[in-house]
Amino acid sequence: MTEQTRAVFENPELLREKLAIFLRTPEKVEIYAKAAEKFFNAGGRQKLKYTRTWSWWGFFGSLCGVPWFFLYRKIYVIFFVALALQIGLVIFLNIFTPRSNGAWIIGYLVAYAQLCAQLSKFTVIDRFSKALDSDELENKGGVNTWGIYLAIGITGINVIFIILFIYEFNNAMP
Repeated sequence: MTEQTRAVFENPELLREKLAIFLRTPEKVEIYAKAAEKFFNAGGRQKLKYTRTWSWWGFFGSLCGVPWFFLYRKIYVIFFVALALQIGLVIFLNIFTPRSNGAWIIGYLVAYAQLCAQLSKFTVIDRFSKALDSDELENKGGVNTWGIYLAIGITGINVIFIILFIYEFNNAMP
């Protein structure tokens, strides 16, 4: 974290001003400002350090297995890593786990969504900090409105597969 970035995190008014530019969703500035202050304080006011936070958008946005929250907030690396993790674990569990019904997938999806919910705010603030460091606040911020439509489509397909998966294994049992 550069001195310039640290100065932004140390000044609550400046932090909110810069977050408003970065997020481009004014109604979310205060939520993320409080999270940023929490991460900055956890890092001894020298750096950002992860500490638990919760995002309902991160939770519900990942509940059906697609971490659309990260796509919406332009955090592409985390989006693709989380999506690959979800797909890989479902394939692994499908191949190597004996199952009597599809209930395990519900538990897995809730645990996955919980992880995404806890990481959501930190990933946004970490990206914000890096954008401040590189003086690319306006270029790296904002949201993907098309990400919502893509996520709805992928989530719909995923829900269909989940329903078919549970139906198949409930009917395959003697």
